[in-house]
Amino acid sequence: MTTTPAPAGSLPAVLFTDSLIAEITDKLTTRAPERGAVILDFKGLNHVMIEDDVADYTESSWLISHEASLAAGTAEDAGLGTTSGTVHSHPDGCPDPSGKDVITMTHALEANPHLDSVIIAITTRGVPRPTDLSLGPDHRMSVHELVRTTGAPAFQRAQAVVVPLAADLGAVGLRAGAHLTVSAVLDGRIEGPGRIVAAPGGPRLRVSAGQQALLIGPGYPDEAPLIAPIADQPLISVPIAWQPGAGPDQRAELLAAALTGAESGQDPDGMPGPEGRYSRIVALTGSLNEAVVLVAGAGSVGSRIAEDLVRSGVEHLILLDPDRVAEANLARSVYTTGDIGALKVDALAARLAAVNPEAVIATRPAALDQVDPDELLDGIDLVVLATDDMAQQAVLAAAAYRLGIPQIGVGIYRRGAAGEVALIVPPATPCWGCVVGSSRVSAAGRPDRNYGVSNRLVSETALGPAINLVASAGSQAAIGLLAGPGSPAGAPLARLIAEHRVLGLITTTPDWSFFPQILGRARHQHAPQSLWPLIEATDDCPVCGAGPAPDDILVPDIAVAARTD
Repeated sequence: MTTTPAPAGSLPAVLFTDSLIAEITDKLTTRAPERGAVILDFKGLNHVMIEDDVADYTESSWLISHEASLAAGTAEDAGLGTTSGTVHSHPDGCPDPSGKDVITMTHALEANPHLDSVIIAITTRGVPRPTDLSLGPDHRMSVHELVRTTGAPAFQRAQAVVVPLAADLGAVGLRAGAHLTVSAVLDGRIEGPGRIVAAPGGPRLRVSAGQQALLIGPGYPDEAPLIAPIADQPLISVPIAWQPGAGPDQRAELLAAALTGAESGQDPDGMPGPEGRYSRIVALTGSLNEAVVLVAGAGSVGSRIAEDLVRSGVEHLILLDPDRVAEANLARSVYTTGDIGALKVDALAARLAAVNPEAVIATRPAALDQVDPDELLDGIDLVVLATDDMAQQAVLAAAAYRLGIPQIGVGIYRRGAAGEVALIVPPATPCWGCVVGSSRVSAAGRPDRNYGVSNRLVSETALGPAINLVASAGSQAAIGLLAGPGSPAGAPLARLIAEHRVLGLITTTPDWSFFPQILGRARHQHAPQSLWPLIEATDDCPVCGAGPAPDDILVPDIAVAARTD
């Protein structure tokens, strides 16, 4: 049976490690056809073959043995991967699956309801077609898929893509085996191939390296490997320094540096274990990896705070923003030219994953009025309020206050000349509406709202460093709240919260507003400066005061925190 030729670029990709391709070449193209094997993968990366050395073969057929099925199940139970299909050799002139091959694999798909598809790979002598993979000097391999559908399985040609795992590991003296036989597996001899282990971010292939192990993800080489000690679960792993898109020489240098650092008890950045990347801050914050933070707004303020949180050890974030990255955002946010046109939450999630591949980032590309606050806040430890829709932000802040969830609100005033950081810790402090609505001076400094279209703030000119300054103060406050009052990072906030000094007014320019009246006689003063006035709850506040709770939270004119993006 043949499939209709198709341009290589239009075909679905099927990933094979180069170690598996080397074993297929060695075991199937150096013997007269037919000869076959079962293939195992993990998360779409095919990496092991189990050669059917007990099957009945002829020059034109491979009758898969019953033992091959047993061996595949044994290998799966041992953690070598999941059965993904078969590879076998054909006589000259038969480069594609036969009708019998398709029938056999259709039965295999029916017998394995957990599989969405199965692979049929065929090796044969001949010049590779554009859709074939070259094997050695005179052989080729075609790849095909049977894909589960509501009716009969769909049969389609695929394109083999080779992942340079063996080459990279070989450069640092390591090897990931890719070949077993049915006899060996059933005899319990399954050493050689690496095991698939549970790791942060999903399963990974563990390759031993002395007392350490490299954990290779299915997205290698773009996905950063992890390094971990050889030990039972739970697995303690650390991402290594990595550069997606790097060439083989650079990858070899990075792998070698990671293994050298592991042997000396250090992580790839030269920091002593076991804390790794956080060893220089953990004494100030403790471990923040279990905290869950909602970042409402992924603009210049929210994106900066989200990155600061991840770099400080927070590994669970939910990002909420409906907008896409525009070219104007590049002047004062964390985004790059490659992000233009992408949803902000998706671009930011990718950036945070590059900082810490272990971080779990959930994205919600929606506006505040499109989500249920109670559902959004379920399981949240801290909310970062950084949207430009003040009416809806008030609703979210009120819901969080009633649920007892701390909040950090950050706003930028006109032209980035100043900004504010609001600390909300229910019930110890007033709510967000009372805190940001208590200073008429700061309210006067906020940008206008676009009443003609929405309650969103009007974007204004502002320097990125000015925005970053206020956002960084918000990040430090957020980290302090998560770390708690018993930590060095959180202790300075305890006094402010106890005294209700929970609105920080921060100037990024000299002589802003009333600051000269208070600090003018101190001639050594210059921007940046900050003041933390006393804030009290409004008696009739429906959120934190004695007033009745209305169905909808109304935002007073002065209760408008600000952003400029």
